[in-house]
Amino acid sequence: PLGLAGAAQGRQLFDGWPSSTSLIAALRPLVSQQAAPVLMDDAQVAGYYLENELSGPHWISTLSFHYTPPGSAIQLVGPAAYARAVAHGYFGVIALDHGPDIAVDQAVSAALRASGRYAWVGDFTSHDAYGADTFVVYRLVAPTS
Repeated sequence: PLGLAGAAQGRQLFDGWPSSTSLIAALRPLVSQQAAPVLMDDAQVAGYYLENELSGPHWISTLSFHYTPPGSAIQLVGPAAYARAVAHGYFGVIALDHGPDIAVDQAVSAALRASGRYAWVGDFTSHDAYGADTFVVYRLVAPTS
């Protein structure tokens, strides 16, 4: 009886996490060719699966970031830092799920549209016991000159 309860709880916990298989498969060829940092919501997930493709410090999450624009002495933080970094083509790949860090995701999305430096790669949706989670992925096509 105790083993059955543990198995049921294990299944429930496992089903509670979305599968990242399609997202990781899409990111692998993109990041393996990158020297530039990768911006990603929940960056630790891809960092775990792709640790051999890109070194850790290059994974940037949407939780905290500071950026000093070229030619400036002023260090930006928060959504403004992300937006300016996108405008300058700082990130090689961007993957957003428009989840808890929505202010950052909105600033990055607006900067993506305005910059013309990034191309849409695709939307990658996974399902779990609580619904769906979609990551929108972009890659840099026009780096800073």
